[in-house]
Amino acid sequence: MKRPAVTEHVTPAEKVRGVAELTRNDTVAQKVTSRLLHRPDAARKTMRDDTARTLVNRAQFDNSHETRDRIRERTPAVRATEHTIKSLCGNAISTPTRTSTQP
Repeated sequence: MKRPAVTEHVTPAEKVRGVAELTRNDTVAQKVTSRLLHRPDAARKTMRDDTARTLVNRAQFDNSHETRDRIRERTPAVRATEHTIKSLCGNAISTPTRTSTQP
């Protein structure tokens, strides 16, 4: 779309459909999304969308959960420390959990 004479006749809805079509592959979609979110104004306006914000927050939670699980698997001392803390505190301290599974 480097030809302004052509793109000026394409509606925003058609452009959105074109981008969606070109980003069906998850790897491509991830790269495009990352680049678009590097635009401060676009990122700020995107986070005003409740669904987009919820999905980003869910992804952050899932990434943290996966990282925590990997650390537990690789480092037995972490599991032992968590077990000791829970025993000493009467299980009053728990790991963070997602409060809702709905987007």
